[in-house]
Amino acid sequence: MPLTLGNFGYLPWTAKWKRNQSMFAVLARSRNIRHAVFIEPATWRTAGNKRSRRLDKSWFIYTDTKPKVTIFSPRFRVPGKRYTRLAWNFDALIWKLELNCKGFPLAQDILILNNPEFLHWNFVQGIAKKSRLCITDLSDDFVELYRDESTRKRIKRNIYSMIKMSHIVIGVNEHVIAKYAKNHPCAHVVRNATNMLALKGVGLEQKNIIDVLRGSFKCVLLCTGTINASRIDCELMSYVCQRCPKTAFVFVGSVDSQVREALDGFVNIFFYDGVHYVELCSYIKTADGGFVPFLLNEHTRGNDLLKVYDFLALGKPVISTQLPTLVDFPGDMRHLLMVTKSHNEFVDCCVRVSSCSLVDNSAKDTTRISRKLSWEERGQEVLQLIESEWSKRYGSFSY
Repeated sequence: MPLTLGNFGYLPWTAKWKRNQSMFAVLARSRNIRHAVFIEPATWRTAGNKRSRRLDKSWFIYTDTKPKVTIFSPRFRVPGKRYTRLAWNFDALIWKLELNCKGFPLAQDILILNNPEFLHWNFVQGIAKKSRLCITDLSDDFVELYRDESTRKRIKRNIYSMIKMSHIVIGVNEHVIAKYAKNHPCAHVVRNATNMLALKGVGLEQKNIIDVLRGSFKCVLLCTGTINASRIDCELMSYVCQRCPKTAFVFVGSVDSQVREALDGFVNIFFYDGVHYVELCSYIKTADGGFVPFLLNEHTRGNDLLKVYDFLALGKPVISTQLPTLVDFPGDMRHLLMVTKSHNEFVDCCVRVSSCSLVDNSAKDTTRISRKLSWEERGQEVLQLIESEWSKRYGSFSY
């Protein structure tokens, strides 16, 4: 019997290369799923924006990405400072009615919870408690993404609420599972993956900043994603840059002022704004490898870095500090992963990559191995968990 699939996403659907979106897309393609709805984070409607109001059908946006998938973007209708409990409950009622009118029952057959920050938590709980099979996806250690103590407490409370309502809990690594779901009877580690395999033939004809830097440096290494002081080891980068003057270290992504100030003055460090995932593929292909100069703290312990999977899938080596998820990295691509214990080891690995011998010898046969790093593989892991749990509760689940 065809089933419905719902998903509360921490990030909007436009971040479709991320974990939750990629996994949802794989699950939605299952033959057993009749229709799927991806519920984006609730946001405030811009006051006075008549065009937006008209296009959104007075507070809602629906986008059919294909016949089986609908994207639902809930909008609060009253500015935050004037929001009352009555308006709050009215919005939740309208959302439920709108979902029902679009063919989505308030009790989903399968529901994935990935957003402990959803502003109307009662709306989430109302749907989760009525769903037949509920799954919590801990795609990150969400608490560590915030500094404000009251926000951290609220996020932590919501995470435990999600886990309590869920029949299955999946997390990016052992640390996240042990921290939040160690007593859950059906908690599993499902690692991250990559979409780079689908883009292997994209972007090689276009020149990017990596090509420009090759005229001045022997080797170009790339670090992508959020670049902030809670993650980047600026002391390590200062040490490495002084000892590898012929290597360019390129950061692509949002950079905070602390990191920029700490590394200002080095002629072989470059900061660039983030680019689209498709364009990022061409950056990785052109670079000699990746580098992950991360601190080891509670924030980074909860990471399973997508950037590492992206580089490895394209046969590029990655130099990293001793992050737990990289020390225990699974699969046959570990020969490309250089996890270092000291500043000097990091420098030595940079020298090895700049010699190009590692890249040439390891890039010959990566397609077969890197398929194991794809979201299609990860989606099949989750489908197997769903099938097992569904069978225990409701009988056969065939896909």
